[in-house]
Amino acid sequence: MIAAIVFAILASAPPRARPQPSFADVSHRAAAAREADRVDEAIGLYRRGVRMRPAWDEGWWYLGTLLYDRDRHADAARAFERFVELKPESAVGWALRGICEFQARDHDAALRHLQRAASLGLKKEDPISQSARYHLAMLLVRASDFELAVEPLTVLARSQPEGARLVEAI
Repeated sequence: MIAAIVFAILASAPPRARPQPSFADVSHRAAAAREADRVDEAIGLYRRGVRMRPAWDEGWWYLGTLLYDRDRHADAARAFERFVELKPESAVGWALRGICEFQARDHDAALRHLQRAASLGLKKEDPISQSARYHLAMLLVRASDFELAVEPLTVLARSQPEGARLVEAI
């Protein structure tokens, strides 16, 4: 009888609230999930982390790269948009934002942001920079700015072993 009363009391008691994990815990778990290639889990944790700390530039960076890897280009572009708000001097951040916008077919925004990346200085040998130059050139050709497209294509041609073929195409 006493056991039934205790059980009834416990059953009617409100559930205990789970303690909310700290930002440090969420960021640590996000990094661990990313490093273990548990991409969907990492995306969820990075989303949670940037909600907890909107100025967490590293979180926005990894969220953007993970979303890009999942071909979620519009979402990735929004993450990189926030990243470059926090790190406006990051050429590679602007480049990734522009590449994502290109993939999401937002060509006007992609052109502006890839030009911004180029103006900040893209490294010649960096794969992201090379991709940014390629996409920038394609957008310039699309806009009939053929003369402006020659510069990024020339830099690409000079930085690649098969550059002679690219120079010929130019």
